[in-house]
Amino acid sequence: MALALVSLNAASIAAEEGPGQSLRIIVPLSAGSAFDILARAMGNAFKERTQQPVIVENRPGGNMGIAANACKSAPPDGSTICLLTQNAITLNPLLYAKL
Repeated sequence: MALALVSLNAASIAAEEGPGQSLRIIVPLSAGSAFDILARAMGNAFKERTQQPVIVENRPGGNMGIAANACKSAPPDGSTICLLTQNAITLNPLLYAKL
């Protein structure tokens, strides 16, 4: 259900941005992981639906903090999807002073 909602939302964002706007999916684990496979399946569905490029960016390490920082630094234009667990968002700020 969540995957469908994310895909639909991303498709509507891409339609608003026009052709050439690529979607970036940030994955907190290495290539070949379950998150990576999910991101690539989402990316393929998005690309088929919108004919726009999709970039799957693997950012492993730091208890998912590296990917969380990349998401935090992404431009707020709706072209980035972050696949994070709630640990990366809720627990990491409590455990680590600098993220």
